[in-house]
Amino acid sequence: MEAYELVLEKANKSLKIADHMLSVTYKLVNDPKLLLSIVEHIFAAVLNGMDAVLLFERLYKRIPPYSKTFDGRVNMFREKCIGRVGLDNSFIALLFDLRSIIKEHKESPIEFCRKDKLVICSNTYRMKVLSVNEIKKYLSKAKLFIDAINSFVKK
Repeated sequence: MEAYELVLEKANKSLKIADHMLSVTYKLVNDPKLLLSIVEHIFAAVLNGMDAVLLFERLYKRIPPYSKTFDGRVNMFREKCIGRVGLDNSFIALLFDLRSIIKEHKESPIEFCRKDKLVICSNTYRMKVLSVNEIKKYLSKAKLFIDAINSFVKK
C-alpha cells in the first residue's frame, strides 16, 4: 500500500468513529464532554484526508516539496490541490474552526456542561459553546470532504 492510501484509511476510520460516537454513543451516554472527543476525531479525519491528497499529488510530482508544518500543508493544499479535488475554501475554514476549538480547549482553565452543550471558557472568560447541532454540521461537512477525496484518489 502506498503512503497516501494508509493515511486515507486513517481518515475514513476517524470519520467513522466520529459518526458512531455522535449517532450512537452520545445518545446513550448523553454527556456533552463527548462532543470534544467527536471534534477531535473529525479534525483528525479532515487533516488525514488533506494529507492523503498531498501525498498522492506529491507521489505523481504534481506539487513541489512543502513544509510539514500545519500551516505549510494547509497552504499547499489551498494553493495547488483544492481546485483539482473539486472543493472550495469552506473546507479550509472547517479545518481552522476545528483546530481552534481543540486549541481553545487545551488552553482553557475551565469548561462545563450546560443543557446538552459544552461551554469552554478562555482566561478572559470568553466562551465557546459546542452543541450537538453544531457538531452534526461539522460532521456532515467532513463527510463531504472525505467523500470527495476518496473519489479523487480512486480515479
